Amino acid sequence: MKRLLFLIVALATSVCHAQFTFELQGQVAYVDDGDTLILHPNKQRIRLAEIDAPETEHGTSRPGQPYGSASRAALVAMMPVGSDVTARCYERDAHGRAVCRMIFNNIDISLEMVRLGHAHAYREYVRDPRIIGAAEHAKSAQLGLWSFSDAVYPQTWRRSCWDKSDNTPLFCSVSESSPVVARSRPAKPASTPPQSNDQASPNADAFDFQAVFARLKALTGWVNSIKWP
Repeated sequence: MKRLLFLIVALATSVCHAQFTFELQGQVAYVDDGDTLILHPNKQRIRLAEIDAPETEHGTSRPGQPYGSASRAALVAMMPVGSDVTARCYERDAHGRAVCRMIFNNIDISLEMVRLGHAHAYREYVRDPRIIGAAEHAKSAQLGLWSFSDAVYPQTWRRSCWDKSDNTPLFCSVSESSPVVARSRPAKPASTPPQSNDQASPNADAFDFQAVFARLKALTGWVNSIKWP
């Protein structure tokens, strides 16, 4: 059984990497938040693929989320400014940013950010099923952003607090550095990845059909792409 699971993960990873269409190289010049950075030369803007980190403040009309600054600091620690890096990219998003996976010091940055609770899995765009498992692990162990009682998905935050297009009630005026009450129960030990949720309100006790559907969709994608004998 373990060998079968290993084969599944390996096949999924190879399928994901086969979709890269271009590479960018340069030095880390600036880290905007936990999923966005700029490379020298030419101010190349990189959006880390498959993850969504808590937002940092962008002016008074775009307040930052709780844990936004901590997420940014975590990415800086993994890839310090001045580091020589290579980004393997899928495409460019609507903002012109290259959407890429990055490996630095033998660390898969997107995967590690999610595994340690510094970012959410961006489930609508997940290509690598390991990202989903890493998110479930971090939430179960209450790591990083999951240690807070009100872990709001960045997409929900942007819609509610920036675009005002979502009716989700949030305290959008709260500073990202303001105190947030942590969960009172002790953190579970880090072990194998358990179940998680998706884009609605993060509630570990609720069964989230959207999350299940997203996981099945991610897994079905790479299964269908395999040329079976």
